[in-house]
Amino acid sequence: MQLAPRSLRFFSLLLAAALLLGSLLPAASAAGRVPYTYAFSYTPEGHRFAVITKCDKTYEGELALPNTLEGAPVEEIGLNAFVDCAGITKLTLPANLKVLSP
Repeated sequence: MQLAPRSLRFFSLLLAAALLLGSLLPAASAAGRVPYTYAFSYTPEGHRFAVITKCDKTYEGELALPNTLEGAPVEEIGLNAFVDCAGITKLTLPANLKVLSP
């Protein structure tokens, strides 16, 4: 089957656009992911705060933990939260961190 020059040009442009979009989509989704899980806890007085509970073991690169999550200050990193997270090259802790579990 032979395509007309106009059809061939359109097909080439369509293929190039698909390849370009395909290469951009994984980068955008990886950049938007949160490489850790968290939960909320409360003091006996009712103060709500966030606890980082687990990292994404496949994450690679620098990681800056936020000062707040859903409006609650990040005050604790849970027990073994970053075990087996060897891909993290630099970890920046939140300013209001109070408890850093081993």
